[in-house]
Amino acid sequence: ISYKSDKIMIIVKLMGGLGNQMFQYALGKHLAIKHNTKLKLDLTFLLDRTPRPDFTFRDYELGIFNITASFASEKEVSDFLNVSKYTHWKDRLKQKIYRYHHFIEQQFDFDEKVLNLPRNTYLEGYWQCEKYFIDPEEEIRKAFTFKDQPCAYYAALGEQARKCNSVSVHFRRCDYVNNPLINSYHGECTIEYYERAMAKIRSQIPSAVFFMLSDDITWVKKQFAGADHVVFVENANHAGHEDMRLMSICKHNIIANSSYSWWGAWLNKNPGKIVIAPEKWFKDSTRSFKDIIPEAWIKL
Repeated sequence: ISYKSDKIMIIVKLMGGLGNQMFQYALGKHLAIKHNTKLKLDLTFLLDRTPRPDFTFRDYELGIFNITASFASEKEVSDFLNVSKYTHWKDRLKQKIYRYHHFIEQQFDFDEKVLNLPRNTYLEGYWQCEKYFIDPEEEIRKAFTFKDQPCAYYAALGEQARKCNSVSVHFRRCDYVNNPLINSYHGECTIEYYERAMAKIRSQIPSAVFFMLSDDITWVKKQFAGADHVVFVENANHAGHEDMRLMSICKHNIIANSSYSWWGAWLNKNPGKIVIAPEKWFKDSTRSFKDIIPEAWIKL
């Protein structure tokens, strides 16, 4: 049986918001580089608008970056997903799918065997650990450079951040707070966490300037009204990725339990950066999160 070259590929199922999509792309890119094959993105999940009480609908968001990937067709996706329907090798041979693989994330912690998957694999999971893509780190950083220049408002904030001892402080709220099911899983970081993190930064960098970023900046302003050396970033009329870009420009980072601010800190190129992350990533105690935070980051 002969196979067309376009049947040998890595396909990644995209799920969740920008940060999750970045983790999924990063692993797929690593395997595509390793096997010298194509990477394709499956948008099926993002396009499905079936109501779900525990889920916030997201759109495809990776188009803001200089990534190299194309979209998988329905036929290509079905070829990989149909593998599980045919258990006998003769049936697989008849359907020409015996060499296809569908791998579903089996644990939230880093799984080393994922890096040894074959070159024709469909990946389904979140893959929230830098160990999945640290080997081709420079390739991943290059892929996650922004295509467009920032708007005037964020360009000015970026220049300010470059000229001072800037620290991004990210607050993830909205669905984490307003959706009871999502809150029961993720929870939100407490004000005490942020106060301790800021105090720790100040103890090492007395001249620190804190750039406060959030999907609910009005709430953040109320909590930190009158605070010194604080800049509140207004994102009401700007693209969502602008906050991530600003986080990556700041010299240091305090992140929420959010893949969005995780990436803002990871993309920060300052070799002496201080990154503070919440010690408890999930409110749901049944979920392990020991591999999410890089070893060099501080957990509070």
